[in-house]
Amino acid sequence: MQEILISAKNIEKKFNKNIILKDVSLDINKGEVIALVGPNGSGKTTLINILLGILKANKGELKINIENYKKHIGLQLQSTPFFEGYNVKDNILMFSALYDIKMSDEEIESILNKYNLNPKTPAIKLSGGEQKKLAIMIATMQNPDLLIFDEPTASLDPRERYNIKNMILELAKNNKTILFTSHDLEEVEDIASKIVFLYKGEILEKGSKEELLKKYNFDSLEEVYLHITNY
Repeated sequence: MQEILISAKNIEKKFNKNIILKDVSLDINKGEVIALVGPNGSGKTTLINILLGILKANKGELKINIENYKKHIGLQLQSTPFFEGYNVKDNILMFSALYDIKMSDEEIESILNKYNLNPKTPAIKLSGGEQKKLAIMIATMQNPDLLIFDEPTASLDPRERYNIKNMILELAKNNKTILFTSHDLEEVEDIASKIVFLYKGEILEKGSKEELLKKYNFDSLEEVYLHITNY
């Protein structure tokens, strides 16, 4: 039986009179790589904030089965803050001190070399892809039970997307539990073990790539998405 890290049942969220999420149910099981797919305004960010315990739902039930969960969830947001006046290595050192993690110079040099980051580059001068790599490195510092990535490859060129995708795949191979948002269905097909289609605040469909393609008799997730959203 799979270990459930977070379970959301029949979640509803309103802002004023606007329903942002309606009857949303989702289990995040240990070791899964879940893609949350939907257009802007579909409720993805609101759902993530509820799953993190940042927002409270108006209705429904949320169970977080992660002890001291705020210390065991790693986040990579689209606008991840860095200490911009410092270089890459100094950022690693400061975040490790913030998280009370001891890292030797050799450990830092090794991981930066692995992901082809120059320790002396000022954070403010990093490319978009380099910023995402550094953000993911910082998110994984505490060896968290759950990683949440918000559109990790958005606005990146093909080479940078490839590098970030490989970082996520490597984490998945190490049995990390990952929830990420994406608009790139080809990327989702390559990475996710479970896909959740969120549209206008409702989960229209969820399952593995194989389950969804078989159910709708299509060759791609793009065709499934267009079908269930009536495009």
